[in-house]
Amino acid sequence: MKKEKFTPLSFSSLKAFYKSPREFLAYKKRVLKESPAMRMGTLVHLLVLEPHLFPKQYAIFKGARRAGKEWEAFIEKYGEKRTIIKVSEYEEANKIAMAVKQHPTAQLLIRSCNKFEKMIEGNFEGIKLKGFVDAYCKTHIIDLKTCMDANPVKFTKVANDSLYNLQAAIYRKALKTKITKNADYFIIAVDKTEPYHVSVMRATNEFIETGEMLLERLLNEFKEWNGEDVGFEWRMQQEVFDLDIPYWLKQKNVSATK
Repeated sequence: MKKEKFTPLSFSSLKAFYKSPREFLAYKKRVLKESPAMRMGTLVHLLVLEPHLFPKQYAIFKGARRAGKEWEAFIEKYGEKRTIIKVSEYEEANKIAMAVKQHPTAQLLIRSCNKFEKMIEGNFEGIKLKGFVDAYCKTHIIDLKTCMDANPVKFTKVANDSLYNLQAAIYRKALKTKITKNADYFIIAVDKTEPYHVSVMRATNEFIETGEMLLERLLNEFKEWNGEDVGFEWRMQQEVFDLDIPYWLKQKNVSATK
């Protein structure tokens, strides 16, 4: 099987490959539909990073229902030129965006960037990579995340479970010639619901390094993969797995016996 048809690889596709080749193949066949959460995330990103583009890309329908002459006239005027949203959608997105805009550190980092919402590409020994970075400049990269809980302690677990270190590694590799060697990687997390907490987090060296090691491992595995539709057993080289208690619970049990 020619694996070139699966490239360039993105964070989402590599995240699927991390689970298993079968998950990767399913991801590549999947027709992605915009969910309400994705729609809201896109709107928030625009309002925070490029608010001047909002009137060119969106139109707010203020009517009571999407039917009748008022709706038909609105569609005729904006239907093919703008993404149509409801007043409630705009108001919710604007509240989230304003929380980020009112956060001094978040705003300082964003304003120091000169590139926003850019498609980026990289290469690893012939394997093409791509990504869509929120904002960057020579000294740092910014990833804006809307989330359920922006508490730094809780978000750290989400970030590691979601492989955001892998995402950071892809962005840094793709932007290698456009950023400094020690450029910082920031995640700005904002709650999706009131009171819209905002947290600014800088990725540690260990976070970045583990992401880079994981990226290298996955790309090497991708080169070795023969295109076969296989599950977890492919990477783990076994078909029956141990079901054990987590390490932290083992340590707790050891401490209790002392």
